[in-house]
Amino acid sequence: MTPKSTLPRLWLALAALLVLADLLRIGLAVPLYPASSERVFLAGAALAMLLFAQLLPNRTPANHVAWATLVMALTLWLIACGKGQPPGDNVMLIPLSAQLFFFSRPLSIGLCLLAALTLLTSRDDKALTQLGRWYALVAGIAFLGGEIVGSFWSFYGWGRTWSWSAHFFFSALVYLLLILVFHLPKRWLGRERDMALAQAALVAAIALTNLGYKLW
Repeated sequence: MTPKSTLPRLWLALAALLVLADLLRIGLAVPLYPASSERVFLAGAALAMLLFAQLLPNRTPANHVAWATLVMALTLWLIACGKGQPPGDNVMLIPLSAQLFFFSRPLSIGLCLLAALTLLTSRDDKALTQLGRWYALVAGIAFLGGEIVGSFWSFYGWGRTWSWSAHFFFSALVYLLLILVFHLPKRWLGRERDMALAQAALVAAIALTNLGYKLW
């Protein structure tokens, strides 16, 4: 019989395979992979959560995070399935930099959601708190990587790496907020638990704002 402590990892792995198969099926149905679509964005965020949640340790608080991650990821994927098959005929998606840019976004947002769940549930578990912060750090790195390759894509498509538009300002703001996660003043948040909760609230706000910006 499978021990209860390993059940969340098993379900996370099965769900990850399901979402990955769906993403592969989407790509096989169109000439160009529709990485910029809402469906790929949501499913990609779900897959990022499911894969990185495998790093959670096998103990009670982490198992709670694993189950919550499973529910949230499957919810995102089900919403994605409701978007239907996205078209894959946008020639601007031909450059590799374009695909990498759009894949960096769901990776970053999925990690932000996972970081928020981990930090909220960590309580006095220092190792779990550090893991939640590591998730937030990798989310920031993924987002910055997307900005860098996105600059190449922008230069390739429009002849410039920056534009005074809402999209560019929004991306810059999100990255500044991801940096702020690690620069909250300790004198305002004296206890370690208070700091973890503040960081969880910030990364959750970042993730939800991005989801809203993408979908609405």
